[in-house]
Amino acid sequence: MDCSALTMSVIPHVNPVLARVPLEVWDFILTPLQDDRKTIQACALTCHALLFAARTHLFRTVSLTRQSAADFASFIDRSPAIASCIRVLRLEADADPDFALLEHLPYATDFTLTGWVLRHTVNDALIAFLRRVEVFELRDCNMLVPELPRMLGACHELTRLSLREVYWPLNVKDGGLHTRPLRKLPDGLPAETPLHVQDLSMVACARFVYRFLARSPALVPSPCLALELPAPIEIGELLKHWGRALNHLDLTVEYMLEDGPSESVDLCH
Repeated sequence: MDCSALTMSVIPHVNPVLARVPLEVWDFILTPLQDDRKTIQACALTCHALLFAARTHLFRTVSLTRQSAADFASFIDRSPAIASCIRVLRLEADADPDFALLEHLPYATDFTLTGWVLRHTVNDALIAFLRRVEVFELRDCNMLVPELPRMLGACHELTRLSLREVYWPLNVKDGGLHTRPLRKLPDGLPAETPLHVQDLSMVACARFVYRFLARSPALVPSPCLALELPAPIEIGELLKHWGRALNHLDLTVEYMLEDGPSESVDLCH
């Protein structure tokens, strides 16, 4: 992200008529243009009345990589008002590894971690941020035993949870990552208040993720569940546990090019 290209110039004069127009009106005008960044940037330079409304569209969604995170943090330091415009935050692997940026984003409630290896990475800054998150997605993430339940336990306001290619638990040995050969759920998982969500989506996760959600009190069965097949046999246990709470079940079957061993899942009970 090129932060310098998004910096707004200060408009020296305020039109008193335009200044009295409610922000909701400006937002209504700009919403159809939300995919046209050049036009919204031009609107931001027109007058003070349009500046904040334009910023809320330009900075509503921020995606950061390891290369761009430091520049964006400096940008926020120079223009702290921008932080209040961010609603959706996506962090790729090792972008802001200490999660120091999160405390400056008070209105970001939609959060995605992509490609992270969480090895004792979940810290107080991340936990504090997760307490106000409403939508949380983990994509292609690997983590040690305590990390998943600790993150879920922190999500007090969560309404939608998406787990895509989540590998848990992992064991670190000799600098490498190895799947821990478990036959049962780990003992001594962090005990948190059960989490209530309205919508859970799971795609291609490790079998112990399905088993954890089916057996642990960490997550109360939600009324909406989306799953993708093929999936580990533990999906049957998850469906059985979720059964009576479900109002909507979305099953997606991925097309398979090669024949291979399969496990049957009873969807009737």
